[in-house]
Amino acid sequence: MKKLYATLLALLLLILNISFAKAAGVEEEMCTQNKFDVNIQTIVDIINNRGDADYESTKETWKDNLAYLNKNYSLFSDSEKAVIDWYIMEFSWAARLNEFPAIPYNTMVENKEVFTKSSKTDDAQDRSGEPYFATLGEKATYYASVYYNSPNPAYPYYVGADCANFVSQCLHYADKPMAGSAVSGGPNGINSWYCYTNSNTDYTNTSESWRAANGFCNYWYTHALSKGFYSPSSAANYGAAYQAAKIGDAISLCYGSSGNVWAHHTMIVVGKLNGQLLLAAHTNPTINSTLLSKVTANGYTGFYIFNILAN
Repeated sequence: MKKLYATLLALLLLILNISFAKAAGVEEEMCTQNKFDVNIQTIVDIINNRGDADYESTKETWKDNLAYLNKNYSLFSDSEKAVIDWYIMEFSWAARLNEFPAIPYNTMVENKEVFTKSSKTDDAQDRSGEPYFATLGEKATYYASVYYNSPNPAYPYYVGADCANFVSQCLHYADKPMAGSAVSGGPNGINSWYCYTNSNTDYTNTSESWRAANGFCNYWYTHALSKGFYSPSSAANYGAAYQAAKIGDAISLCYGSSGNVWAHHTMIVVGKLNGQLLLAAHTNPTINSTLLSKVTANGYTGFYIFNILAN
């Protein structure tokens, strides 16, 4: 009889624990959804408080809101940009899917343990916590949105010079396999692209092509599926670059003249909106800089677009 009571008590406690867990999960989900709705309403208020007679914002006009915010971004205050940056990241993703997000996109990327645990594994990976990706470019963008502002501790982080390392991580997470190693090709080998350490002083186990902007450019110049070099000298060239680029493509921003260029910065395409390529990068972290603004601000004389992922 005592064993029966003990069994019934254990079963009762198990049922209660499951009920409490479910209730906590529902409460947390409601909290997240409420915060999501509040942020959207904040964006609507920010836009409408500008008093623009030509445009009235609502929750349902999210595509027009996105275009308005990108067009007038420089006019907003830093405090407004804090929530605007969130909205642009959230809804740029939604624009690519062509639907209003049913759940907050950020709630899907808050659990970074999935990436820390599996992002460097070339074998079968347990990524049951991630959403469905229609293309490898979307997968790379997903990783970029998680780690653009907080480095993945599974990899080295190079303060002030982390751009190529970050883009390499995005590409590798999107199933681009590493090539070579310290004993096969070596860190400076023409066919080496790898990172097998999280130390920023271990240059043997991280290839130059993985971590250095010019090394990255040189490697993908011969290993990309396709590439194109563009001069920023005309709007037509930007238009051609916009048409050629795909989500997940890498961009090397360069100095120098024809036949003698060197890459100074590396970024990844995470969106295309109103004729502008949206880029993510480390070293001055960003998730939605435009190609035009980067080239103009830094006086780059050209840029490569590398199609690396088989979308």
